[in-house]
Amino acid sequence: MNITFLGCNGGIGSHDGDPQGSSCLQLSERVLIDAGTGLERLSVAEMLNIRHVFISHSHLDHIACLPILLANIIGNNDDGPVTIYGHADTIAALQQHVFNYVLWPDFSQAPAGLPPTMRYQVLEPLQPLELDDMVITPFTTSHTVPCFGYAIKKRGMHTIYSADTTFTPALIEQLNQLEPADHFIIECSFSDAYYDLAVATGHLTPALVAQVLDAMQYPPTHVWLTHLKPTYAESIREELMAYPQWSICADLSKY
Repeated sequence: MNITFLGCNGGIGSHDGDPQGSSCLQLSERVLIDAGTGLERLSVAEMLNIRHVFISHSHLDHIACLPILLANIIGNNDDGPVTIYGHADTIAALQQHVFNYVLWPDFSQAPAGLPPTMRYQVLEPLQPLELDDMVITPFTTSHTVPCFGYAIKKRGMHTIYSADTTFTPALIEQLNQLEPADHFIIECSFSDAYYDLAVATGHLTPALVAQVLDAMQYPPTHVWLTHLKPTYAESIREELMAYPQWSICADLSKY
C-alpha cells in the first residue's frame, strides 16, 4: 500500500525510551493524513514537499504540528499553497482557534508580498477526491467532535483509516457504503477495563473493535490497530492477545 505511519499513537511518550508520535500518515511525498507529532519524523526537505494535508478532526493530537509545518513551508511554495482538507466544522475550528493571529498567524493570507502558504478545502462525506495516483474518500465517524475517516485507493489497494471513533450504528452505516477494504486501520485507544470511558470520549477498546468488525458488511482482509494511548498501551496489548489475527501499527512502518 506504501502508506508510512509517521505517528500512530494516541498521545506522546513511551515505555522503552523510543519517542512515539501522535497521528500522522504519509500517503506520498506530497500528501499527509493528519499532522500530529509524528510529523516531526520528516526532515525539513521532506516537509517542503508536502502540498496536501487531510485532517480528520480538530483535536490537538491530530493537528499539533500543522502550524509548524506551514511555518517551514512559507516562502518555499512557488508552485502553490498547501491545501488543508477536512469537515466544514474542522476547517472552522482551525480558522477560529489556531490560525487566528493569537495562537498562530493566518497563513491563508499573503504575508509581506509572499504567496499564501495554505488554503482550505471543505470535504463532504462519501464524495471521492482524485489526487495524484490516489482516490481519497472521506466518511463520517462517531467522535466527540465532527470527524472524518478516510478511504484511500492507491495502486490497486483499498485502505480504510478510521481516525477517532467509537462504535455506533451511524459509523457502521458509513463503513458499509465503502467498497471492501484490503487494509482497515482502526483506532483502539483504551483497554476493555475502560470501556465506559472509551464510549464517553468517542473511542474504541478491543471489544468495541470486534463489534465494529462483526457489523461490517465486508470484513477487511487485514486489520491494523492504531491510536493506542500510551498510558493504556500495555494493558491493550495484553487484551489483544485474544485477537492474534490483528496487527498493531508501529511508527515508521509501511503498509
